[in-house]
Amino acid sequence: MLLRLTNSREFVALFHAVLRLGAVVVPVSPDLRAPQLDHIVRDCTPTLAVVESDDAEWGSTSVPSMDVAAAVADAAGTQVDETLTEVSPHDVALLVYTSGSTAAPKGVVCPHDRVVFAAKAIGERLGYRPTDVVYGRMPFSFDYGLYQILLAALTGASLALPRKPTDLEALQQIRDHGVTVVPLVPTLATTLHLLVTRDPRPTSVRRFTNTGAELTVEHTRRLRAAFPGADIISMYGMTECKRITISEPDDDLLRPGTVGKPLKGTEVSIVDESGAEVRPGAVGEILVRGSHVMAGYWNASVETVERFRRDPVTGAVQLHTGDYGWLDDDGDLHLVGRRDDIFKRRGVRVSTTEIEAAALAVGGVLEAAAVADVPDAGLVLWYTGDLAEAALRITLATRLDPARVPDRCVPLRDMPRTAHGKVDRKLLVENTARSGGHDV
Repeated sequence: MLLRLTNSREFVALFHAVLRLGAVVVPVSPDLRAPQLDHIVRDCTPTLAVVESDDAEWGSTSVPSMDVAAAVADAAGTQVDETLTEVSPHDVALLVYTSGSTAAPKGVVCPHDRVVFAAKAIGERLGYRPTDVVYGRMPFSFDYGLYQILLAALTGASLALPRKPTDLEALQQIRDHGVTVVPLVPTLATTLHLLVTRDPRPTSVRRFTNTGAELTVEHTRRLRAAFPGADIISMYGMTECKRITISEPDDDLLRPGTVGKPLKGTEVSIVDESGAEVRPGAVGEILVRGSHVMAGYWNASVETVERFRRDPVTGAVQLHTGDYGWLDDDGDLHLVGRRDDIFKRRGVRVSTTEIEAAALAVGGVLEAAAVADVPDAGLVLWYTGDLAEAALRITLATRLDPARVPDRCVPLRDMPRTAHGKVDRKLLVENTARSGGHDV
């Protein structure tokens, strides 16, 4: 069953109901437009979809559907049938489509046992309490948001679901609901910092968690200044195995740059281009083994074989993440960048995340996204803030080596976002290719 809904009580109820029936949940963002939506529908061929009453985009599909208001009305007063389908732990629970920021979305096949393992392992490390109120701002179509439903259910915490899910109203919603735990991505972290500078009244927030895109040192500094007493937990993961590592609450102060140690039952190794494991401190591709590695991609056998490979010695499935990082002597993971973020310039291997972190440390810069390897454009830094382009480039030239200094710094009024709240890098690449990095 495809659920194309905003974060709501109705979504939570339908999510649990569909899983209990033994059917497969396919969460899809209401913000997806026709091309991506049509791709997902053709790929997974849902039996039924539940959509918002005003979902005009859905009308272009041929899948049987009902709007969520009708679904709730039909269920009211209905006798519950306790004769449920018997579900095997190996049956598919979820098809979660990747965001498709650089390619068409792929459906990650998530069996029940692997989802449960991941949720329990994450819950043990995050320390949610029965008294916690978790901010449900991250879209349920994004696995980071979706798993908040499971984490709240496992711990007895409450889940606060904003009626108007806009970042500009986030601080007021956090206060109104007495939120204590805020799952976020860097774009929301930036917005919350700005909102607090305008309205510094205290909140009940005790903990921030982050995944999806790395929080820089500047992000964590701003969050701690805006929310004194709250701690920050950085995490690393991907839809293909949900979560890989989780940091300790104060690692951003004591061990800046780490995304923590692997989850219980998870093994992480770093390998070079030949597949040989490297020593601590050496950079290579991140490989993951564990009971939370999902079952591959739906209708994509070639991509599944490429990413989900059998260890030739143990026979265990290893997820080849395509990300690069290194392990320190204590076993903590440090990210260097996604495969798509790393490029060679002037003979030097460079990561866009390094450039973005340097830009965020410059006063007057709120957000930054670097784009490289676009023909005739060079290295372009898109940013928001009130600092002049020339001033930013001059400052970066004093802090970065020549290989990492952008050819151009281009200001934006607003940073483009994906449906999951991340920076829309695909759109920035398209803008860079179209304009040569000279304007929007």
